[in-house]
Amino acid sequence: MMSLEKKNSTDTNNYKNIVENLPVSVVIFTPEGKVLYSNKKALELIGVKKSEIGGINIHDFVAPQFLKTVKERKKNLLPGEELPLIEIEAKNKNGSSFFVEIKTSSIVYNGL
Repeated sequence: MMSLEKKNSTDTNNYKNIVENLPVSVVIFTPEGKVLYSNKKALELIGVKKSEIGGINIHDFVAPQFLKTVKERKKNLLPGEELPLIEIEAKNKNGSSFFVEIKTSSIVYNGL
């Protein structure tokens, strides 16, 4: 029989694996925009490596005309709240533009 601690660890690893391999982008960032986590699909879209995540800000990948909207959505987000889907223009590391749908939710991630 599996101990509760081992089962929880297995469950956590399974969830991490699912999120990492989703066919949609998942990005977790601080209220200031510092990226804490991006899954494989998000990294592919913005053209960065996992090792580069620590030094990037989500605002760097938002087209200028949508930056105010993105900042306002984050600023007005209440704990536990989920905001509706919107479409914005984003850009990758090389400056190429593309449109994405974003849904913003407030979560606790690694105690933050």
